Amino acid sequence: MKYLASLPAHWHAWLRNPIAIGAIAPSSAQLASALVRSLPEGFSADVIELGGGTGAITRVLLEQLGSERLLVVERDLELLTGLRQRWPALQLLHADAGTLDSALTAPTHRYGAIVSGLPLLNMSRQVRHDIVRAAFAVLPESGVFIQFSYGWRSPLSAQLTTALKLRTQRCQLCWWNLPPATVWRYTRL
Repeated sequence: MKYLASLPAHWHAWLRNPIAIGAIAPSSAQLASALVRSLPEGFSADVIELGGGTGAITRVLLEQLGSERLLVVERDLELLTGLRQRWPALQLLHADAGTLDSALTAPTHRYGAIVSGLPLLNMSRQVRHDIVRAAFAVLPESGVFIQFSYGWRSPLSAQLTTALKLRTQRCQLCWWNLPPATVWRYTRL
């Protein structure tokens, strides 16, 4: 029922800016769980979520981590307000993911992973580069960047991963998402 309740807010955001939202439906519980399972085994550091949207992934991250270990970054003020109303204790940052390293005021050493729900394939190469560069700027050497995509290939090109010295790993295909999605994990070489 939580999924169905999030549909009106998601569709409203999608109608306002379909390229920024990226999908016609919120992420499924299966996809959100796959993103969490893609964290390294025994993971205990704090997590940043890029693009909290209507909270489909946020909800699962909160269940697994708690509000003290999660920071959600959302650029859309209307979506940010919805997240704040739904989870008042949630740590939120109103910022563009491409400027995360300059927008983040908390000590960055506490974050060990970034989980992204951003539609990277809808963005230009430069914007994708800026987002991933900023993400790894706040992560420690062992940090991980987890991203899902509706495409069959990695949403980060070989050129980008080579330039940023990243390793790409396909983690899981989620058939029960609309549309089906693949979870990817990126780490430094």
